[in-house]
Amino acid sequence: MRDGFIAAYLEQAAATRPRLKIYDVAAESVGTAYTRAISEGAGFVVGPLTKEDVAAVVPLSTGGTPVLALNFLATRSARRAIFISSRCCRR
Repeated sequence: MRDGFIAAYLEQAAATRPRLKIYDVAAESVGTAYTRAISEGAGFVVGPLTKEDVAAVVPLSTGGTPVLALNFLATRSARRAIFISSRCCRR
């Protein structure tokens, strides 16, 4: 997933690419990584991937920074700024 995302990112002209920063959620919790990304000025968050990590990010989101979650939740507890896929990456 990450490799495909980066490949598509690198296909864009360097002058038009947004700044990309990847957080290692194996090294820190997804909640900590998400909070750090927001505090460091993230304008858009892609991920998390697992259902458990999506569930961890939902209560942290204030709606100010859009999030593209790469999984779905059984409940509709996501806020408006979290876009949760209903077809992608079911685990």
